[in-house]
Amino acid sequence: MYLAYAYLNATEYDAFGSLLDEDVSVHLPGEESVRGKDSVMWLEFSRDLVYSLESVWTTPGGVFVTGVVHPRTDSAGAVGFVDILTFSPCGLLLTRKRFHAEPPGVNHPLTVGESSGFQQKFRTRVGQLFRRWTPC
Repeated sequence: MYLAYAYLNATEYDAFGSLLDEDVSVHLPGEESVRGKDSVMWLEFSRDLVYSLESVWTTPGGVFVTGVVHPRTDSAGAVGFVDILTFSPCGLLLTRKRFHAEPPGVNHPLTVGESSGFQQKFRTRVGQLFRRWTPC
């Protein structure tokens, strides 16, 4: 899974696309879901973000990835995230659902309108999920 984020950081479009299932979908907080390989590739590279991964946790149904993301041109605008990933039977990325660990401020490039109690609910839920699985 590290490879997908490395390809995004290096803007390796074709390499990143090779890891995606044709029916891939991405669900970002406060935004419409994006479906299909071409649409997801356009989304990822139009946002031009840099990822720094902190941990990867495997589960029977998928993978949790925690880290920090920021716009390539603004490292001061970093936001913590958790991605929940699932894979197709042949090992390609099928779904990614993102949660922000700390909601971005109003003028932040990643602002998506999370509620004020989001951070506490998020940490509680992620803590419950992480206790069930071990990191890889």
